[in-house]
Amino acid sequence: MKPAPCLLALLLMFGLPAAADQSDPRLDGLFAALQTSTDTAQAAQLTGQILQLWQANPDPRVNALMDQGISALAQNRLAVALDRFSRVTGLAPGFAEGWNKLATVNFRLGNLPASARQVEKTLALEPRHFGAIGGRGMIRLALGQPFDAAADWRRALQLNPFLSDLREQLEALERELLRNTVSVLAPGCHA
Repeated sequence: MKPAPCLLALLLMFGLPAAADQSDPRLDGLFAALQTSTDTAQAAQLTGQILQLWQANPDPRVNALMDQGISALAQNRLAVALDRFSRVTGLAPGFAEGWNKLATVNFRLGNLPASARQVEKTLALEPRHFGAIGGRGMIRLALGQPFDAAADWRRALQLNPFLSDLREQLEALERELLRNTVSVLAPGCHA
């Protein structure tokens, strides 16, 4: 299953604040507001603010490399993106978004074991990283673990209920799992 275009667009956002990261104290309030929001436009704004905080780092060298890597990733220049995000994680191993971006590049390169390790590093630093959790679901689906993928996608949607592309992917996967279960339990029947 390919990553949904809107989810990828969110993951590739530009316009970073000068200094922040996954430890920014504003994140708690943004996540709380996202949980209580009923307005899609407001939720998109909150999501964008969360992503901006995640992508910024107090070190200007890291930010420059992030910008270069994000640009390369958007242009599908994966070798350049891999280099830049590898350098980010070398300079700032405690920066969750560096690991998340490196995981994204490795996923796109088909290096699922490396991508999975990098997602786990991301989540060790920022357990609420709904993009990384959704990405782990894509990795698990690619590895033939659809139930684990569905669990990850449900968790990502608990953290951010407004990820409509991910919700659609989850619903499609759940329909497929139901059809497969019915086929096994009652051959000849169709859900």
